[in-house]
Amino acid sequence: MSPTPTYPGNPGWGLWQSTEDADERDDRPSMIERWAYRAPGLLLATAVLYAAAAAAELIRYLLLAYNRTHLIPLWVGFVSDALVWLASPAAIVLAAVSAAAAVCRLIVDRAAVFDVVGRSDPRSARALALGCLVPVVNWVYPGVFLTEIDRAGAIPTAHRFTSAIRWWWALWVLGWAMFLGQLALRRVDGLQAAANAVLFSAVTDLVAAAVAVATAVVFRRIRDEAIEGGPRRLRRWVISVEGDAMVDKATPGAIAPIRGVDAPHPDASDSSTSDSDVPASAPSPVGTERI
Repeated sequence: MSPTPTYPGNPGWGLWQSTEDADERDDRPSMIERWAYRAPGLLLATAVLYAAAAAAELIRYLLLAYNRTHLIPLWVGFVSDALVWLASPAAIVLAAVSAAAAVCRLIVDRAAVFDVVGRSDPRSARALALGCLVPVVNWVYPGVFLTEIDRAGAIPTAHRFTSAIRWWWALWVLGWAMFLGQLALRRVDGLQAAANAVLFSAVTDLVAAAVAVATAVVFRRIRDEAIEGGPRRLRRWVISVEGDAMVDKATPGAIAPIRGVDAPHPDASDSSTSDSDVPASAPSPVGTERI
């Protein structure tokens, strides 16, 4: 028999043991929740990049028009091309990241809305991701998913955002149609066709920026938040008999912020303040009517 193994010192290996409390681990936001929290900010950054790409395309178009009758320095053309080559790919890459974050936000918001009415989301996370990311299919299903949130019963009638969803849906389909038109125009030969393609690309980038902003707005509307984040505030003026301005605060809603990452709802227990900026109520199954 072989001798019992011995070590000259304490071995540097062993079973890993977590000293972290289990409840603390459960309270930490998941990866989906963290990306859901970043979605509106990423969408706004995408809009800024697409606006920059549109400006670069417009500068290129103006240079092409000017170059028909005048010579332009070589370095000006290089700078114009560099702006387009930098802004357009960066906008596309960030748009892909924002799309993934938007799917995470949709999953989290749908779970919160259906939880308010005591139900679980009838659609799985995989179905939501495929419906939002697969081309052609995603022309239809994202609008359907948002409409289901609006009609789930967790949002009072006064707070529903049906018209915002319709506007977003129209912009979304228009953006895809213009993207396909942009690809088709780039296949046409000729100097004038190239100039038309540049101008059409600028308009397409502007529509893409509008789609990104509209998507962020819709996500904020689900939780009744302002576009920059935090609770949406309304300025309301009510004339009292004594001549003093009086306002009535709405009650915070029941849909909770994203776990562990969103800012908490403000405390609305003090109704005696005279501040005229009043936070609007978030979606709630028993929300109060606004003035």
